[in-house]
Amino acid sequence: MGRLVLLTVMAAAIGGSVLTLGTRSTLLESSQRHTEGQADVLAREIAEAGQSVALSEMTRAGGGFTDPTARLGHVVDYDGGRFQIAYVPGATNQEARIRVTGVYGGAVHTIESSYRLDPMDAPGPLWLDVPYATASVSSRASISGSDANHPVRFDRRLHDELELGELLPIDELERSLGADIARANSALSVPEASAWTDDGGLLDDLNVDDAEGLYRVALGAMTTGDATLAGDRTVSGTAAWGSAATGSSITHVDGDLTVSGTVSGHGALVVSGAFDVEEGGRFRWNGIVIVRDTTSLFPVALNGRVEINGMMVVAHQAFPPGGHLDVTVNRARNGMSAAQPWGDLSGQVWPWRRSSGPNPIYPFHQHTHAFDITPTGSPRGDHVHFMTNGGAGVHESETTFRNLLNGLGAQPVYLEFANAERHGYSRYTLEVGGTAGTDGRLRGTVQGGFGAFGRADDPHRTQAFPANQLRTLDVDVASLRALRRAFDSDPACATLWPLCIGQSWDRDGALAVRVRRASDDARLYESTMYWHMRRDEEATHEAEERAWRAKIQAGEAFGTALSIGRRVAITFDVDEVDELSEKLGFKGDRVVLVATTSDHNTAAETRAGATVGSESYDPNERDPNEKVVMCHWDGIPLVSDPKHEHDVKWKDVPQKLLQRHTLGSCPSGSGRSGRSGGSGGSGGSGGRS
Repeated sequence: MGRLVLLTVMAAAIGGSVLTLGTRSTLLESSQRHTEGQADVLAREIAEAGQSVALSEMTRAGGGFTDPTARLGHVVDYDGGRFQIAYVPGATNQEARIRVTGVYGGAVHTIESSYRLDPMDAPGPLWLDVPYATASVSSRASISGSDANHPVRFDRRLHDELELGELLPIDELERSLGADIARANSALSVPEASAWTDDGGLLDDLNVDDAEGLYRVALGAMTTGDATLAGDRTVSGTAAWGSAATGSSITHVDGDLTVSGTVSGHGALVVSGAFDVEEGGRFRWNGIVIVRDTTSLFPVALNGRVEINGMMVVAHQAFPPGGHLDVTVNRARNGMSAAQPWGDLSGQVWPWRRSSGPNPIYPFHQHTHAFDITPTGSPRGDHVHFMTNGGAGVHESETTFRNLLNGLGAQPVYLEFANAERHGYSRYTLEVGGTAGTDGRLRGTVQGGFGAFGRADDPHRTQAFPANQLRTLDVDVASLRALRRAFDSDPACATLWPLCIGQSWDRDGALAVRVRRASDDARLYESTMYWHMRRDEEATHEAEERAWRAKIQAGEAFGTALSIGRRVAITFDVDEVDELSEKLGFKGDRVVLVATTSDHNTAAETRAGATVGSESYDPNERDPNEKVVMCHWDGIPLVSDPKHEHDVKWKDVPQKLLQRHTLGSCPSGSGRSGRSGGSGGSGGSGGRS
């Protein structure tokens, strides 16, 4: 009986031992899998981090790729592991391939990628965004496109928008201006509009649509440390502007700049007016020089000693005169309709309704021919005043605007600019009493719409307001040539006059100021402005244009007049432009990923076969005698169990993983003991190994 009990107890003890051993084995395998899984993740992260570091280093010099291992070395320790870099240059310094291998705890992750550099670009040494330009250039001057061989570029879009082709043909401009630019050992390029605006076009890296946009961006980017010099400025002494340390500061001269002394600087120089470096003056700038003006004739005179490294931009917003402004009015307090297409004609005045006789009725309420130049004694000009400070504007007899609003009372209405694409570069002033959004008097461009007071779905329509709250409205037309044309010699007008100015509500697409009823969008009022010419006026107009054209081509009357002296050197330097990328929102140098592949060897694969002497072991990936930290534990690997850490040679890691070791330091806890100084298989004083 006693022997049976003893056997039973022994069997139970043996069974318990087997159970404990099985449990230990299961936990060991689980710990190994967990450790190896962590190593796999970390190896990937180290490889990705190494790729970012290597890519940043290989593009740091600018202008082309460079070998990142020259500074980083081939192997870099990183976060308990390391990454290895292999660099393969391409056919040019703008192509390259890198292979980055991340290693951690036996796991190996490799990323191999090829890249192409899309370098920063800009139009060139001299960019003329002007409607027309003439030049006087010394044969001893230098305008250089540098290594990029960029020419001087003339942006023809303003010339086209103002319809200057017949008056000032683009081929004549190109021939004349090109000959002048050639004297400075450069060439003139006149790209089509699409070359500026298309994806990858001339302005793609600058992130602007035109030079006016660059001018506005530069002013909007000014911060503390940048300088604004108010008013016209003459520098007769010595001045240094901008920061050489960063090359990204902005200096704004808010007026004409004349240099008779010495000016030097870095970054962006913005001149809101004429720019004149006089004979004897010195000007040296590294960066971008932007000169912008709105006068009819814009002189840019560089006759002293001038050195610009980067780019010079001339932005000229000028509008040529010519033609006559006509203003036609249609109105009806109940709204114009198909049955009453031209509205209420009962208020017509002579000559549109004669004081006696048959009383012919023309299809408009009121019409004023040559609004801007009549009466000849005191011409009205091209600024149309509809209402001023709650009362009738000075042009009430032509617009009948206040008369209409008097009959609307507090009826909710809204204003609209129709055919705004024919804006004529017009500006407006608007005030609506007691209505948020106009902020007193609202001023803006017809092209841009009503801003904060505009409707969300259509910025060229205002929010609704009571009609009797409208206080001020006027429109100032900057360029008649940018308005819709309606000449009596046009085929549409030859047999239909005066229907050519009155057969359509909106004058066949001309700029219109409208009042609409808010409840049903009915059109209550429309004043249309357009460029008109009668047959009997055309001969006089053509003679005026011939004389005007001769003056322009002689560098007078209109356009940008460049004077470039013998001691002028303008050199395109993309690096100087690139230094302003962050400040002005340029794209800068961009790295394009062409292709990428990755490969991964797990820690388990390393443990299973990647030991010293095996075919799959690569000693170049890790020195077999390099020591790593491992944790050795007794019993079940819980925080409370006795454990200690020691150094193990890399070649012995796979074996140690099978002998109750884990990679890395032991977790903190009461079971942690000291660190041994073992060198692999041997343990130290901290415990059994």
